[in-house]
Amino acid sequence: MIDTMAVECPPSLFLAPAMTVKKIARNDPCPCGSGKKYKQCCLQTQAGRPAGQQTEAMAISNALQTANSHLEAGRLLEADPICKQVLQTAPNHPDALSLLGMITYQIGMHDVAAVFFRQCDRDCT
Repeated sequence: MIDTMAVECPPSLFLAPAMTVKKIARNDPCPCGSGKKYKQCCLQTQAGRPAGQQTEAMAISNALQTANSHLEAGRLLEADPICKQVLQTAPNHPDALSLLGMITYQIGMHDVAAVFFRQCDRDCT
């Protein structure tokens, strides 16, 4: 007998590990999307800001890191609204879509999870 769920979506989507968010290094591409190195873009502007202020890209990165921590700890109800808030700020953000896909899959909403994964795949390619 064929498992209908395996036919609808590739199994790799269900076994995907929780994403990890690494700290931005000076020579990494800037998360704001400018195409510059971080040290030549937002790191300089961040250095001139008062303590506590962040760029939007850094706020999104921090929010996704928090959501991922909640997901890894099994706190799905805490992770979900954070991802949705990121999508309000940055529609079609691939990491937020991927996290929402993992969350909805884990709570048994497989059809909704497949939509998030397809949207993430479409927007990332």
